[in-house]
Amino acid sequence: MVREYLIFDPEGDVVLVFGDEIAIRPQMLVSSKHLSLASPVFKAMLQVGFQEGQQLSTKGTVTIPLPEDCDSAFKILMMLVHAKYKHIPDQLILPTLTNLAVQVDKYQVHDCVGPLIIEGWVKKLENDHASLTGPDESHLHNLAIYFDLKMCRTFEWIAIAWVFRIPHLFTMSTKFAILHLKHPVSTTSNNPCRFKKFLDKLPIPRQVFDKINSRREQHLNTLSEALREARDHLEDPKNECCQVPIDFIRHNCRMKKLQHFNMILKAHGLNPLPEPPYPELSVKTMQPRLKPIFIDAFCGTSDHEAYFKDGKGRLGYFVSVARKLCDEEPGLGFQDIFEDGA
Repeated sequence: MVREYLIFDPEGDVVLVFGDEIAIRPQMLVSSKHLSLASPVFKAMLQVGFQEGQQLSTKGTVTIPLPEDCDSAFKILMMLVHAKYKHIPDQLILPTLTNLAVQVDKYQVHDCVGPLIIEGWVKKLENDHASLTGPDESHLHNLAIYFDLKMCRTFEWIAIAWVFRIPHLFTMSTKFAILHLKHPVSTTSNNPCRFKKFLDKLPIPRQVFDKINSRREQHLNTLSEALREARDHLEDPKNECCQVPIDFIRHNCRMKKLQHFNMILKAHGLNPLPEPPYPELSVKTMQPRLKPIFIDAFCGTSDHEAYFKDGKGRLGYFVSVARKLCDEEPGLGFQDIFEDGA
């Protein structure tokens, strides 16, 4: 199979080779001057202190293999570096835009990608991104492959927003991650997330992961504490049922409510009450898990809104807390990350 040969400068002196002997991808003829002006990484590489620079100096040309880089995204990057603007596509698919962000960050060529170009690409993909914040699909939380795919797309958007400094995109995407992640997320070796290898490739600083994890755990702490208060309320003899006048029936009524409450928590995977780091649990899925709960009792008070109404520590309070956390979570801003020195 013959490699495609792309010429960005007919007088170019650098040949970029993608793929390997198994995966044959294009070669690109480019200008060392353009590369050096655009990228401090290539500028250093093409100095005489490096093998590539020595070969360029002595032979007048050099071949640089880039087996790990995406050739389709690099092609767009070279169009930008060599000012071939009329050839730049007006629309990109999400994986290509993600790979472009990876390479812009890797080779430090941020200035080559103007904000108007990025804005145009992102705008065309807005409908794709809207699916992340659209209708609640938490009923699909057992479909691990579907969930992992959606979270991977979320972190692709976070990477794009971070590299190209798009505030609203960063806020929207980090909010989705905070509310939907079922594990702390990072690129460390002990990361429990199933999509760790995917995250390793994205240009997202550790501080972003730390902030997302911290906000997620903070919300889950609040929800777990609300459930603990509801259970403590039922365990307290001072809170005997007030619907009947006979003491032992009042006691038995409270105990039945407590028993039923614990059974329901267990059926939803919440008994014993969850503890940090809250594996397989997200802020978004806790609310619909408990929203339809009804507590049976001897006195006939079965509707949780009747018994657990308004008071702090009741189940109604938990539902309102969960709803408020989901509605009011603002997502992250760049200032949240910069203040930590990213």
